[in-house]
Amino acid sequence: MKANTDTTDESAFTDVETTGVPPIVSNTAIRMTAALARLLPADRQERYIAEFHVELFDLAQAKATRAMQILYALQEMRQIMRLRAALRTPDQPRFHWLQRLAYWTLSSDIRTWGVLGPPIALAVVNIFRVQGWGSALFTIPGIVAFYGGVEWLRKHWGVTVTRRKTRSNEARQDERYRS
Repeated sequence: MKANTDTTDESAFTDVETTGVPPIVSNTAIRMTAALARLLPADRQERYIAEFHVELFDLAQAKATRAMQILYALQEMRQIMRLRAALRTPDQPRFHWLQRLAYWTLSSDIRTWGVLGPPIALAVVNIFRVQGWGSALFTIPGIVAFYGGVEWLRKHWGVTVTRRKTRSNEARQDERYRS
């Protein structure tokens, strides 16, 4: 006797109204997404909690297992900091904080060359150790070009280098104003 393979399993396409059985949503996934939403700005938390829970319910209706729902929550965990940054400053580019850090570093000679000087010096020493003085002397134009690049970047971004005020400089300025 041949089995009937032409019929489809209608039970896979039934919904809550016809069966009376609600889909099972993982409590762990609900708690994870609720905790993740707490990392978002306060005025947006409730909206995203509801949105995450609706997506979990949709997954459960689509017969997703609890493990799949937890996997969804983990995927949201990977993206939550990016969403937080986008919600906090929607008009700024993605790596705005990196540009601000570079601007702050370039605004002081001490910060700029305190960060960039040691790696450059170590590179010259490494070239000297491996290849000798002849090759180490060829790094001088590269260092000069690197300095030129820093100055070009300062000019391009409009960074003004601030000098650190010392007590002697302030005292001299006070003496000039008194006389």
